[in-house]
Amino acid sequence: MSKSKKLIFMVIGVLILVAAVICVIKYNEYQASLEPEESSSSIVLKNLLENDKANIASINLKTQSDSITLVPDGTNASDGSIQWVLEGHEDWTLKNTYTSIVSMAALFQVYKEIETDVTDQKRLGDFGLADPSSVVTITLKDGTVQTILIGDLSSDQTYTFCMLVGDNTVYACNATYNGYATFTRQNIRLASIDNQIDTSAELKSVFVQKKGEKAVEFTYDEASAEAAKTDSSAVLTSYYKFLQPYTARHIRVRQDILEVYFNNLTTPTVIETVDADCTDFDQYGLGEEPEYRETIVTVSSTDGTETKTDYLFGYTYGANDAYIYFREAGSNMVLGVDATCMDVREFTPFYYVNKLVYLNSIANVASGTITCDGETHEFSVKRQETVQEDSSGSEEPLAVYRLDGELIDTDTFLSLYRAMISVAPDYEISGETPEYDESDKLEFQVNYNDGTKDIITFYRMSEFYYVTQADDDIWFACSDSHIENIAEKLAACLDAE
Repeated sequence: MSKSKKLIFMVIGVLILVAAVICVIKYNEYQASLEPEESSSSIVLKNLLENDKANIASINLKTQSDSITLVPDGTNASDGSIQWVLEGHEDWTLKNTYTSIVSMAALFQVYKEIETDVTDQKRLGDFGLADPSSVVTITLKDGTVQTILIGDLSSDQTYTFCMLVGDNTVYACNATYNGYATFTRQNIRLASIDNQIDTSAELKSVFVQKKGEKAVEFTYDEASAEAAKTDSSAVLTSYYKFLQPYTARHIRVRQDILEVYFNNLTTPTVIETVDADCTDFDQYGLGEEPEYRETIVTVSSTDGTETKTDYLFGYTYGANDAYIYFREAGSNMVLGVDATCMDVREFTPFYYVNKLVYLNSIANVASGTITCDGETHEFSVKRQETVQEDSSGSEEPLAVYRLDGELIDTDTFLSLYRAMISVAPDYEISGETPEYDESDKLEFQVNYNDGTKDIITFYRMSEFYYVTQADDDIWFACSDSHIENIAEKLAACLDAE
């Protein structure tokens, strides 16, 4: 390439560079013409609005995604300030920042006049006011309507361009006005759980259910509680009775684990508002059949006030399923809560069962039968109020035990009875009848002093387990070691006859 051509290209490059620099300078000058002076952030030019809050009838915030209206609810707070609510959702608790919206509607301050008599749509578009990000409409009680357009933020994010409708003057106002004026139903509602679990109160009832599984429901039982507190013969009687899925009298709520379980329950920790005004709960697993439901009723030990928490839990979401969708029954707000709250919650019916299912004090027993290896044996208990002497001068015990009519040593018989009432199931078989050997069974019937009775039958299910029908379509599987222990104790009684 010749030297003359190289020189031409160099000159062209320099000219392009100079042109680019000039364009940048002109653009910066244009932008600077739109910006308030640096020092103006501390200087209030004037107030576009000067309203007495008591004279405001409503404040409407309209954005591209929502339109909400704040109205006074006719009451005052303890400090005398006016209380405001969201129209159409008067029962919502709002974020405290809503008060800044009210303050903005009462006193709208601007720092600098940017440009006057702006009516051209293109020019308004330069400030974000041709299609404003939000429109604030204040209606006074006398019918006066005031409308302010909120436009773009300045390039340094310090100011917001705005205009009072009817004035046609563009002003620079505080950037926070842009934030206040873009509230929606999604972000103005306080993300909170209204009804908190009070573990310091007395537990009255519990209902828990996992979708597709049996519900668990139990309630405080005054009679059982009184017996457990005052009657020494009511061994380990729970204060609570099952309402579902168990209906058998002898299946009790496990008192010890219930106290630990309830004391460890916590109100879920709110992470975010997912949908403040939800109309389709099924998408979150929170519809009529939620993934999980937990209803707890407590009673204050001081004034007897009842508190009910009715929680619905849906699908997990987020990285590693760290969150779970949540709402309170009757609420249309869907929250995201910390999924670890589910770690202390239990929805399995068998978890709540007192595993000593057949426990009952011998003091309540009058008679009964035991069937083992195809043979049935009868036992009876005879009691007397005071110690008496027989013809030889020996003292007779207060309780006399007989098996098949023969007197049995107290310790030997009680060893058998303890084996009978100590059978603890290992797991529950629900919804189907297990296969078992009817010919290999152990059955005992216990007749109590009050005329009631229990008939318990264990069938061989496998090499290691027997099964017993606990309630309707519910079966418990028990280790064969329990059944073998009863058979051994029965044999010892028969040998002692």
